[in-house]
Amino acid sequence: VVALGGEAGFATQRNTFPLQPEPPVPRSCSIGFYVDDLYNFSPTTNSFEARIWVWSVCPDSSLNPLDTLEFTNANTTTTNQESSTIEPNGVQYSNMQVSGKFRHEFNLRRYPFDRQLLQIVVENGNDPVEFEIYTADNVESRCAPDIGQDGLAVRGCSVKAGTHQYATSFGAPGEENSNGSGYSKVTVEIEMTRNSTLALFLKSTFVYFVAFLMAPFSLVMFK
Repeated sequence: VVALGGEAGFATQRNTFPLQPEPPVPRSCSIGFYVDDLYNFSPTTNSFEARIWVWSVCPDSSLNPLDTLEFTNANTTTTNQESSTIEPNGVQYSNMQVSGKFRHEFNLRRYPFDRQLLQIVVENGNDPVEFEIYTADNVESRCAPDIGQDGLAVRGCSVKAGTHQYATSFGAPGEENSNGSGYSKVTVEIEMTRNSTLALFLKSTFVYFVAFLMAPFSLVMFK
């Protein structure tokens, strides 16, 4: 057995420790929406339909989130008019139009004074948040004015980014028994309320209807 001593021995022992891999630095893209139309509100099927524009701005052409976006609360979607350009500063801008039917549980207990918070949710369908994250374009995202149907009108429109955490690694090798995996998402929230004129009309109609039913009973009691 040969014992190594001095500085050489210390250096040899020090270099035997394994190096820890550097964690990946996630790449970031901005996602924005323009809600162009809302229609076919259906409390019986708990759904509504929308036509929207979606766009992304990424640091370079190696990323294009629109290719892998998942509309997680949609029953059906169709896309068209997809386009992508490289800007003079090197960033990649992409957009597309989407039409779809989205799930929403209508709560009509306070009708005609009900409030509906519609949501359209998109999620990264490819890379977890360790590799790619989405930010929300709060500046340019908005709803078109005067959209709505069946007495419902838009009162607020916002977009926010977050993470959908799954309690599984989806069987990825080397990640067994992990705490799961998270995927970046962006949510459009559209606050809708009944048109005040319609609400007052329905309320007054109900009052007159009750008065009409009570009139014969009042006459009998008077006699």
